[in-house]
Amino acid sequence: MTIRNKVIYFSVAIFTSFAAASLLFNQFIPYLTEIGYSVTERGYIMSLLALISIVGQIAAGYFSDKAGTIKRFFIYVVIVYGISGIFAFSLDSKNFVFHLTLIGFVGGLTRVINNLFETWVLEVDGLFSKFGNIRTFGSLGWAVASLLSGILVTQFGFKSLGYVNAILCLVTIFLTFVLEDANKQTETNISIREMGTLFKNKNYVLLIVIYAIAYFVYSAESITIVDLIYTLGGNAQSVGNRGFIHALSEMPMLFIVTTLVIRYGSKKLMIIGSLMIGVKFILFAFAPNVTAIYFISTIQMLSFPFILMSQKDLVNREVPTHLRSSGQLLSVSLTSGLSAIITPTVAAYLVEWTSINTTLIVLGLTMLIPVALMLTYKPSKTL
Repeated sequence: MTIRNKVIYFSVAIFTSFAAASLLFNQFIPYLTEIGYSVTERGYIMSLLALISIVGQIAAGYFSDKAGTIKRFFIYVVIVYGISGIFAFSLDSKNFVFHLTLIGFVGGLTRVINNLFETWVLEVDGLFSKFGNIRTFGSLGWAVASLLSGILVTQFGFKSLGYVNAILCLVTIFLTFVLEDANKQTETNISIREMGTLFKNKNYVLLIVIYAIAYFVYSAESITIVDLIYTLGGNAQSVGNRGFIHALSEMPMLFIVTTLVIRYGSKKLMIIGSLMIGVKFILFAFAPNVTAIYFISTIQMLSFPFILMSQKDLVNREVPTHLRSSGQLLSVSLTSGLSAIITPTVAAYLVEWTSINTTLIVLGLTMLIPVALMLTYKPSKTL
């Protein structure tokens, strides 16, 4: 298969897989809010979601490296996600144990699906330099589904999301069959202990610390901004609109981010992305209305693409070839995953103890920490 055809097929598949993840994920907070959960209760549910995503990503990375395939495990995860997603919004009243278990599980799988697919793209021959182009269609799928989710909830209620999601999952599975599997050096003797050797690399550990702090702040956006939107008079449709704008704004930069990494280096892009996340949070704190939130959300273009691609690139520099999936997914799980366990609870308490505006300012200033740490980092090798 030519590189051009690979790019086309993977772009279509990432569009549908990210759309499936977005359709449910973007409405978890509005759903839990509307059936009566407090900020703290929602925080517990989102923390379990993050914990499941950590375990799922580490397991997916380990078994993918051990079996020498990503494709097979990706299909398994999508099947489970599609079936369990049907029941995620099935209750119209509070049932904490039910929602903690099911939304935590389904939400955790959304992160596994997204990050496993991204790792897959990086490990297919000839696609590393095309990652940004392909990932753009993931953002497009996320944006379209985010907008669609608000419309579906408004017109047909939350229960409709599960059935539409199941259809998207079926389409994704059929598309996956024609995709080339990752090019792996099969190591049937890979063990948990061998994965542990990654932590002997001080640079790898430093990267985990840097990106964990960055994602600690970034993860808070999906929680705090929903509360801010409702405080300013918005609703589930407003949340969907904001998600659409948020995802759409990052697409132009994703098209060229790989070129920027090659030209300027991932270290510089990480610093810029971190600073822009901080600026975005501080501006959110002073937003007078929902429309202002929409405009501020476009700063996503100068933040997330830089964070995403720099992490993929820098981690690849630090891990052995036969542990690429494990190294990537372990890194992601311990940064975006681990931070997402802490963030909902911390953000919830900050909002209750102070105010949502003060919380946003504190989170924005926190981004100075990963900037300072990144200045001390020196990449091990050039890809």
